[in-house]
Amino acid sequence: MNGFTLWSNNKSQDYKYFDSIIGEQINIGGTEFLVHKYKGTYNQGSDDKTQPDYDFMNELQIQDLLLLENRDRCYDENIYTIKGIMQVDQNDFDLTQWGLMGSADTIFVEFHISTMLQIVGRRIMSGDVIEAPFLRDDFMISEDDIQDLGKPIPKLYKVEDASRAKDGYDPTWRPHLWRVKMSPITDSQEFRDILGDGDQEDDLKNLISTHNITMQISNAIQAEAESQVPNRNLEHAHLYVNGENENGIPYLLMADGIPPNGAELVGRGDQFPANVMDGSWFLRTDYEPHVLFKKEGTKWVRKEVDYRHKFMVANRVLERFINNNNKVQTADGLKDSKQAISKVLAPRIKPEIDNE
Repeated sequence: MNGFTLWSNNKSQDYKYFDSIIGEQINIGGTEFLVHKYKGTYNQGSDDKTQPDYDFMNELQIQDLLLLENRDRCYDENIYTIKGIMQVDQNDFDLTQWGLMGSADTIFVEFHISTMLQIVGRRIMSGDVIEAPFLRDDFMISEDDIQDLGKPIPKLYKVEDASRAKDGYDPTWRPHLWRVKMSPITDSQEFRDILGDGDQEDDLKNLISTHNITMQISNAIQAEAESQVPNRNLEHAHLYVNGENENGIPYLLMADGIPPNGAELVGRGDQFPANVMDGSWFLRTDYEPHVLFKKEGTKWVRKEVDYRHKFMVANRVLERFINNNNKVQTADGLKDSKQAISKVLAPRIKPEIDNE
């Protein structure tokens, strides 16, 4: 080829000169970003073929091959500091046909590729989490004293996409800048390694999310529900029962373990008392659920079962599973009848029919 040209199949001295100038410009004029490096997913130890057990952890593995998700992500304990440049936008609100919406949730940052490889060890990729210290909110209202400032709230972003920046090419047609698209992270399972579980007071989960407020709302709703409806099933202790039918069962379907028509219990326990008057009521608490008996002559007659349990947010199948303390006799001896939770509502497989 005749004449002078900047292009070369190899990275020439011109490329190194441009790269050093661009790197120094970002180092001087850029701002610091803290990189939480994504390392891979935790091994779940599952036999599910869609969630394989990897021999080692790396950024390229996929935890769930069916849903293509990496839910249980592992992040490096070390935090890497790197300089970058971003265009600061005004956080305006757009009144569109869908309502009032923010327009500055997504930001773009450019990093120097050579510096990034030297500090982080690889290019920043989707899955990494980046903190912007200059966007930290230092003026939150304290919950303890409204006059004092609360803890500073860090601004964390998840990397959604990354590619070479179009303005990062030099005259030798070599790229020098890495453009990253980021959006604020949410309180989700993917970032539990960074945010924590919320069990500790200083967990980031309690600072950047509405976890505590949501739990307070949920507890308040549950407390109000328990005060309004303290027990499940029917409420009929205030009703008068006019006699019994031919089977000795009250005409109203009683299910609270309370004697009808204002009668009082002579006691409750795991065995019937002696020397009590005819027509006395006794609640056997060794039954599950409790059973109400009435003394009629020389025998105690079963009248009703106490289904008025305390209200719980659980269905009947789950409650029976949790409270199952029964034993079963097998060829290997006496064993617990409680099964694994995956077996509670196990699907039934239709047996194959041999037509031969």
